[in-house]
Amino acid sequence: MKKAVALLLIAAMSAMLFACGAGAPSGTSATTLGTLASTTSKVELPADPIEPYADIDFAEDTVSEKNGVISLEIKTNGEAEAATVKDVTFNFSGYTKTLPALCIENVGTWVKGVFTEMENGAAMDAFVAEAGGISIEVFYLDNSTTGLTRGIVCSTESIGGDAKRSGFGVAENAGGEPYFITGHTAENMYSTVTAYKVSETEPVHIVAVHNSETCRNSIFVNGTLVSSDRAAGAFTSAAKTEAYEGFEMGNVFYIGADPSATLNKPEKCDFPADNLMVIDVKFYDKALSEEEVKAVYATAIEIFK
Repeated sequence: MKKAVALLLIAAMSAMLFACGAGAPSGTSATTLGTLASTTSKVELPADPIEPYADIDFAEDTVSEKNGVISLEIKTNGEAEAATVKDVTFNFSGYTKTLPALCIENVGTWVKGVFTEMENGAAMDAFVAEAGGISIEVFYLDNSTTGLTRGIVCSTESIGGDAKRSGFGVAENAGGEPYFITGHTAENMYSTVTAYKVSETEPVHIVAVHNSETCRNSIFVNGTLVSSDRAAGAFTSAAKTEAYEGFEMGNVFYIGADPSATLNKPEKCDFPADNLMVIDVKFYDKALSEEEVKAVYATAIEIFK
């Protein structure tokens, strides 16, 4: 009898060890959103929500910003069908929910955003430096068929052989890997941190952080830090005049493309998206800590519960 009980205990312990090890994410290796999202039930809401500097809202067929610090406009190249805000049914970590989302379904359409409290690039750079950094939060599902880099939230420029590489961007590369880029004009180079390939069937929550005090860029996926590296230098906004509409790009960004980055023609755009659904975009006037990123992630996924 004692022998039988001992064997049962050994078998049970082995099963527990196997179950705890199976399917667990390992470091920053490639994994799908379904794996990381399975931890949703363990994420706790913060006692004090972290207030964003800017909170972009997609609801009732409109794109707006709740704090009045960004103006937004849906743009197209004149041929593409314009982006729309409509209800979309998403699956996330075992939950199914219909939510309003910005839907960019054709190359040549995007949303242009302007930071209204900053007049130009110099003001934008001073804002980021004084705040100690900037953080960008975006909750989206990308299922592009272009096979190209897609702009999620971008404002970069690098034109000509002697161009200054400046600006910032959250994008997905051709391999479906989200990345965060910031420019540094003194070294004429970009600093990039890249995540792993994410799901094409479930939304992904990205937080990109530039810390001005430590001069470091970081990217978080679903509340978890996956890449962090020293930036080439201080945050420098896009430093050029956009050729088509004639505005300075320093206080401008785009959702769904980066149309002024290289081509400067109304019929074309850089970093084109053609099947992008954006649930939420926020900017923070600070470099969020790891704990704060976990908190904003917990807040973001409440919409699915």
